Amino acid sequence: ALVVAQAKPQDSTLKLAGTFNEVISFSSSDVTKPLTLDGLRITATEPSAQPTIDGTGNSSAISVVSINQVEIDHLNIIGSEKGIYVSGYSPTFVNHVDIHHND
Repeated sequence: ALVVAQAKPQDSTLKLAGTFNEVISFSSSDVTKPLTLDGLRITATEPSAQPTIDGTGNSSAISVVSINQVEIDHLNIIGSEKGIYVSGYSPTFVNHVDIHHND
């Protein structure tokens, strides 16, 4: 699997370099209250070895719904319609992400 660690409910660390034909999807409904995924960070285990998320055939390679203060970094995203889809009520930060060859 692509996700290799969740130290806290809001931390997701992805495997090192490689291309993965998996969609990353998180929603606030993935946890039971009072737990929250607010502050979710999706990142590589080693920033210098960015994994590639190939979302070919999907509307988005990464989808984050109803989660606040999301941070996505150190990834390559290719092949999907939107690349990244995020909905929430506060800022989302995307840093060091290469998004290309998407519709």
